[in-house]
Amino acid sequence: LSVKHVGGKINPSLIELEFLNYLDLSDNFFNCTSIPSFLGSMVNLTHLDLHDAQFCGHIPHQLGNLSSPCYLNLGGYESNLYVDNLHWMFHLSSMQHLDLSHTNLHWDVDWLQIISSLSSLLELFLNDCQFDSLTPSVGFANSMSLRVIDLFENLSNQEISNWLSNLSTSLLEYLDLVDNSLSGKIPDSLGQLKHLTVLDLSINWLIIFWQEQLYYF
Repeated sequence: LSVKHVGGKINPSLIELEFLNYLDLSDNFFNCTSIPSFLGSMVNLTHLDLHDAQFCGHIPHQLGNLSSPCYLNLGGYESNLYVDNLHWMFHLSSMQHLDLSHTNLHWDVDWLQIISSLSSLLELFLNDCQFDSLTPSVGFANSMSLRVIDLFENLSNQEISNWLSNLSTSLLEYLDLVDNSLSGKIPDSLGQLKHLTVLDLSINWLIIFWQEQLYYF
């Protein structure tokens, strides 16, 4: 039902579709209503896409009751969504694609630890989520499966070597850290990402040494 000019509130009768496993309501006009918590009771959902659907408010913790979601996209350029914490995600071990772009994650100081617990995660999109720390002491502990990391336009304001080192032997193909106020030397561990095809570190305060010359970008 994406791009169908759907609006208003989602009728709870949707829950009667007990075998529904794929729900796409993206690019619609829900007029800043809340994401209904009863979606968490649709335990057979493996694909939930609500991006750019103009939902607002608190993301319901009940989404953590989904038994085997592989795809969850709540992002959107006009998102007015926020979370107080992401602890409800600890149970979503089968998650492969997660997009919370433009969602306010500022109040969750444990977001990196929680995301790193999603051992099946392949694609992570958290651009413009208003967090100001990458919690370097934690790192991506279980991130060996990650192929895509997009953290565009946040304000981490720190060096990247402390948390990126755990990715050195991963299968990472895409890494976007644009406009994060990152500083210091670009870590050598980036050179060990053998599968990397896209790397964007622009609009930061990073240093690179090349043939005994110092460059900033």
